[in-house]
Amino acid sequence: MPLNDGHAPRARLELDRLARRTARVYSLAWSAALVALATFAVVAFGRARDADFDARLAVHATAVYGLTYFDAQGRYHVEPLVREPDIVHGPFDIYVVDSDDKTLLYATEPRRYAIDPNDLHAAPHDAVLANGQRIRVLTKTTFDDADRPRATIVVAGDPAPHRAEQTRFTVWIVMATAALAALGVLVARVMTERTLRPARRALEVRERFLQTAAHELRTPVTGLVAAVEAGSVEGPIAKLTHEASRVLEQVLAYARLDADLTEVHAEPLRLDLLVESLASEDIAIEAEPSIVRGDPRLLEVAIRNLLSNAERHGGGVRAVHVANGRVSVRDAGPGYPAGGSRGWGLGLGIVQRIAAIHGGTFSLRNHPDGGAVATFEIPITHGLSK
Repeated sequence: MPLNDGHAPRARLELDRLARRTARVYSLAWSAALVALATFAVVAFGRARDADFDARLAVHATAVYGLTYFDAQGRYHVEPLVREPDIVHGPFDIYVVDSDDKTLLYATEPRRYAIDPNDLHAAPHDAVLANGQRIRVLTKTTFDDADRPRATIVVAGDPAPHRAEQTRFTVWIVMATAALAALGVLVARVMTERTLRPARRALEVRERFLQTAAHELRTPVTGLVAAVEAGSVEGPIAKLTHEASRVLEQVLAYARLDADLTEVHAEPLRLDLLVESLASEDIAIEAEPSIVRGDPRLLEVAIRNLLSNAERHGGGVRAVHVANGRVSVRDAGPGYPAGGSRGWGLGLGIVQRIAAIHGGTFSLRNHPDGGAVATFEIPITHGLSK
């Protein structure tokens, strides 16, 4: 992400991103649940309607089975059936064929569906007619007095009307799901903003506190330093005064960087030249041309802190290496103890924060030949981030 040149604090940007991610996750979860429920409802409704249609086919097949029979001479009697107009003149095609494909009964005239004899199965199933029409078919075997299978009862009907009802139900479910999903997105945004509102207020309080502290503390300490220098005071008091001023500036700088109250102005610059201008003449510098895009003021603070940390806590600067957007400072100290570290402190904490602002990294390690190496690295070609 590009380095911002404005005031937008990182914490605020992170809160905004958190709010968007939270609302997005909630919306996706809500929408997924709605889609799952809608899918279940549509499938369940469709299966229920299919089961109802198949049950009606089965009822008519059973009625024909019960109202027709074969006598002892093998004649097929349909007299009881014709007295049931709801069956005979119902919505389904009903006919009975024997094993020789001879039609013994055709209850509906004219015949609606010309079904292929090879497409007759006991279980309810869809059949496609020669004209492309899709129908639902169920068959049932009927027996004579000796319980020998004699004929097949065929019941067929058009499922299109009840499947059209399924389609209408699906459309309504889709519309309702879309409306509820939109409502869920709106609720997610509102609830996320309300949830994060205390955090936003806390950030505002912290920013005001740091601004006030920076103003109230810097003025008296600066005056104290000026008084000490004007009076040519030397010794422990002068040393403690300057140290207190330095620590205060580091604390305020670290706090302002952590709270993102520092303006950042990025521009192309030669990192190697900046390091050479800040290091003393007696420091060995191995530098290669390294063009980066960053804030010169912040990069100067980071390099000064790297050099100062090596001088104050590492026994002095042994070597400095600059190349490809990386600055490595090796000190002359004993390095970090095994299984632990000396800690970063304020100075290196500021270096780490400045590296993060520029989309880079900061690390500490022990050199094989002795001493600790602090490495500050930022991109040389990619966009930088805050």
